[in-house]
This record gives sequence, C-alpha cells and structure tokens, in this order.
Amino acid sequence: MRRHLLISCMALATLGQEADAQVSTPVEQRSIWELFSFDAFAHRMVQSAIVAARTQADITFENLSTNPFTSELALTGLGIWPVLPYDQDFNCEIKIDRLSLASVPFDHVSEVAGTADAIGVTITPECLPPDAAQVTSVLKASGVETLSFDRVHLHFDYDLPSAAAKISIEVSNQDLASINALLNFSYLSLEIRDDDTDPNPIMFLTDGRIEVEDRGAWAIASKMMGEEVPPAVLATMLSQQMTQGLAGMNGDDPSLNAEQEAFVLSAGNTVTSFLNKPGRIVLEIDPMDDEVFIDTAKLENPKELFSLLRPTFSTRAKVRNEVLTSRLLQLANDPSTEGFSDEDRMTAGRAIITGVGAPKLANLGAEILRPLADAGNGEAALLVANALANKDPATAYRFAIIAGAANETAALGLMDKLESKLALPDVIAIQSNLIAEPKPLAGITRLSELREASLAHLNGKGVTRSYPMALYWARLSAAASDDGATAILRSLNQRAAAMGKAGTSQWAEVAAKVDRAALGNWVKAQMGEKIASGEIN
Repeated sequence: MRRHLLISCMALATLGQEADAQVSTPVEQRSIWELFSFDAFAHRMVQSAIVAARTQADITFENLSTNPFTSELALTGLGIWPVLPYDQDFNCEIKIDRLSLASVPFDHVSEVAGTADAIGVTITPECLPPDAAQVTSVLKASGVETLSFDRVHLHFDYDLPSAAAKISIEVSNQDLASINALLNFSYLSLEIRDDDTDPNPIMFLTDGRIEVEDRGAWAIASKMMGEEVPPAVLATMLSQQMTQGLAGMNGDDPSLNAEQEAFVLSAGNTVTSFLNKPGRIVLEIDPMDDEVFIDTAKLENPKELFSLLRPTFSTRAKVRNEVLTSRLLQLANDPSTEGFSDEDRMTAGRAIITGVGAPKLANLGAEILRPLADAGNGEAALLVANALANKDPATAYRFAIIAGAANETAALGLMDKLESKLALPDVIAIQSNLIAEPKPLAGITRLSELREASLAHLNGKGVTRSYPMALYWARLSAAASDDGATAILRSLNQRAAAMGKAGTSQWAEVAAKVDRAALGNWVKAQMGEKIASGEIN
C-alpha cells in the first residue's frame, strides 16, 4: 500500500515538470511566450488537479494526454487507491486501462456537458460500501477477487438557456450483463433559501429508466442457487418482499396505493417472463403529465411519488417517439420523391435531423425540409438552420432568418451565433436577398410605428431580420424627433464596429445608400407636412 503523504509530496515536487506524455522540443527552439500560452496553462491546470485529487486518494498512471482546445483529457494505466472510512486495511483498489474525460469546447457558451468514459475497469470487493456487505460476502465466497467491467460511461448534458438536463450511465461486462440508466429533465436547478444550509434540488422530470440486459449473469447465478425454483414461485416471493418493503416506506399508513400495487404486479410478471426467457429487465417511469415537479417534500412521500411517476417493470422499453414507417423513409432515399404531403415531409425531416424515430443524418433531413422552409414554414426553417449551422453557416443563417420571421423564438439566438461566423457583407447580402424594399410610408398613421418597424427588423422576430431595414426605419424615426431611435442607431453601429475597421467601412457604404433612400421616401410621402398637420402623430 502506497503511503498517501509520500505520494502527495512527490507530486508537489514534480508540479513544475511537464507530464511524461508531452514531448519537449529542443531548448533553442522554444520561446519565452510558450510559458504564457493557453496550452501551457491548461497543462498546469491538469497537473494541479491531479495533485489535488491525491489528497483524497493515491493515484498513479502511465500516460497523460490533453487537448485543451477540444476540452479532452486521457489517462492510461490508471490506478486509484481511495481512502475510505470503512476500508481500514486499504484493500480497495481500482484499475482502469484508459480513462477519458471530456467537456464541450470553450466556444459552446450555452451548453455545459461532461463525459467520463472508462475502459477496462477492475474494482476489488473491498471498495463496496457497508450497505453492500451481503454482495461483498457472496463475491468473496464465489472466489471473485475483482469486479470487472469492459466499459463504464457517464454523461451529463445541461442546456443553460432552458435549464434542461440529461444524465446517462452505462456499465457493461460482455460476459455478465450491461446496465443503462437515463434521466431527462425539462428543468434542473438548485435553490438556496435564507433559512437553508444546503441547496434544495428543483427538478422537472420528463423521462427516466434503467435497463439491465443479461449476458450470462443469470446462468452463473442459477448454478450458484442449486435446486431450480419454479419462476412463478420466485415471482411470488419477490412480490411479497416488495409489498412488505413499500408498506414499511409508507409509514403510518402501510397500505399500498394503486400505483404501488401496479408496480409490484409488474415486477412479478416481468420476473416470470425473464426466468422463462432471460433477456432484459426494464424499470421506467410513466409520468402522469409531460413533466413532474419533484422537490424534497415529494421525495419523502412514497405514495405521492409513485402516483406522479407511475414506475413499472417490463422486459422491453416503451417506444416514446413515433418511429418512421418504411413509406416515409423513402424520402431519405430520394428527398425529391413526389406524392408526400407537407405533414409527411415534416415528420420525416424532423425525425432524420433529430435522430428521434429514425437514424440521424442532419444534412439529409435538411434536404427533405428545404421546400417547406423556403415556403416559410418556421419549424422546418429552424430545423434546417440548426442542421446546417456548423457545416454551412451562410445557408443556415438564411433559414434562421426565415424561422425568426415565422415567430420561432429559438431562431433569434441562432441568428446571433451564426452572425459571429460570417463577414458583415455576407450578413447584409443574405438579409437583402430576403427583403429588398421597405413597406410604403403611405400606410403609417403613428410615429411610433417607425421605431417599432426598426426594432422588429433589428431583432428579426415576426419580420425578416435586416440591418439595412432597421437603419432605414431608425433614420425616419430620428427625423421625427424620436429619442428612442438613438439607441437603435448606436446598436447598429456597435455591431459593425465589432467587426473591426473593415466592418465599420462596409457599414458606412450600406448606410450611405440607406440614408439616400430614407430621405427620398420621406420627401415623397410628405412626412414633414403630415406630422406638422397632425395627420401622423
């Protein structure tokens, strides 16, 4: 057993050195600026994190590699000896052939995600907590010295704008079993009140399930059990134990409610089916509503929790989304195929872009939906824009504008994101191709309509986003002595300035043309006379 303090001191002594995996270049080729590079900073952060982790466990590894720009880190030949209060003899040992840790790249500002993927994992039984003492005893009695897993995968995905979250876990052993767990939240956060010392979770749960697939574990367990017990008898025994357990959880009122009884019944039926034909056991929830609000109080009330979540066992997961039929998948082979309604095309395109109901192939899904998007279908345009955002920002921007004009709120942020990838002339050209002329001034009856039109084109919700049009209406609004137009003009100039001197110069050329058009239309519509007479106020 390695001495914890000794290893920590050795790690501190080597903190200033590069990880063994990093290849040093000759001294004469290096620059002083390398000390201040992002790459060097990331390496120091990783080294510091490893030293900090060694305050909680003894850790060794054979190789370390990092890629700070993709937010990836990999360790091979990893050994961990955690300091556990119930393992006084320090026999807990975790070995991992390769551990990779990853998060989203730094430019993904609206998403927080993390993935841990471990391959070739072995854990000694002493690592299991005291609550699993019975399992530990069985393992030792069976001569099992280590628990082995081909893969352990954990993933957390959190969308900052909506607070939606997804948590998934996969543990597999090719010769025994695989376990997959999934939780989906439409909203996940923590709340700290003045009288609380610990944060309280705020959860809106939409989906959750655990799947266990037998790959040989039951055959081994059956041999250990000796005499074969009829499936019906085992199912009855399990149902009785579950009933007693739930009754104890219910407290003062031990009777089971309808959802708890259905839970017990489904467990008995599932066990019977599994024993007759070993395969898969699935535990999943079926929320009464699309989402279920869960707080600390509900977690402490088993009956209410069962009524809201309605968990059941089965031998296969429920199909929660419509799976595309072979007829609709013909569109995947040839997006130009005729004889399909707009609804059919929408269903097929949505499924292929999102990967829900059909294999995901975003570019093909975008091709299927383009006719609908070109015709102004907001949902189709938004799906196409998202599908093409990384591959073809210019085309994606065009469809994002169409989606915004169709009142798709999600398109507003996407337009902003895509603009950061495009040059100002490209942005103006795409906008101008979608709207070239402003509506006539003859229909204006209120001065506030000028500012409202400018703001609408600046944001792009309900109308086509167009900076030249926003400038046009802002100039007219300013001419009518509207102080609110000043902020709009400032915003437009700041967007251009953000693209550097070239952006400012290009915007000046656009502004010159717009100003001439604004002045000409102002005079032609006799706006000055109408305002003076009160016809427009």
